[in-house]
Amino acid sequence: MADNEETQPNVNTTTPPTEGAMEDKSLKELKDILVSEFDFTGAEVLSTKAQVIAILTNMRAKKAKDEADNAALLDQMDKLEQKVVMGVDKDGKKVALIENPTAPTAEDKAAEKTDAKKWEGKAAAMKAHLAKQPKVQFLIPLGFGEKRGAYETVIMNGYRLNIMKGVLVELPRQVAELLAESYQMTIAAGQDYLLDRNDAVKEVLG
Repeated sequence: MADNEETQPNVNTTTPPTEGAMEDKSLKELKDILVSEFDFTGAEVLSTKAQVIAILTNMRAKKAKDEADNAALLDQMDKLEQKVVMGVDKDGKKVALIENPTAPTAEDKAAEKTDAKKWEGKAAAMKAHLAKQPKVQFLIPLGFGEKRGAYETVIMNGYRLNIMKGVLVELPRQVAELLAESYQMTIAAGQDYLLDRNDAVKEVLG
């Protein structure tokens, strides 16, 4: 919705508990993991270990895929280098040519690392900023076919907040306002579509 380290990305190498290991934990422990690991809002309404384990497994799989994709992209970028080679122009004169002119330079790569660190700092600052705001109650409706445990992800200045759908939760005011605006736009777009559709139907039916 709203508004992503090193040459080798800073991936958490700690192996998360397997589904079997998670079964050994209490419901409260699993909820605490869900909240601390993914900033998950609404975990308190989950009533069974199976629900929490399913959400954790899903979110960890998605996180692992995102990290693998980012690592592959960074690895591909690192292998590209600009090289100056000697060539010949159309008049037969020797000229300096650049291989892979669109590849990032060493300066570009250094800047990317700096930007990544700045982005991490912005995310932490946003989390702290939201934590100080008054909380308001908000309910994100389940989409068609969605079951309990579905969640919405909001990203603000790099800070990722996961919010359970279909239950009343307390959110920082700024997050609630952002969601309210987004859903109002969605509802308005849907109403415009229905009005246009009704007019078209009327024309056909004469």
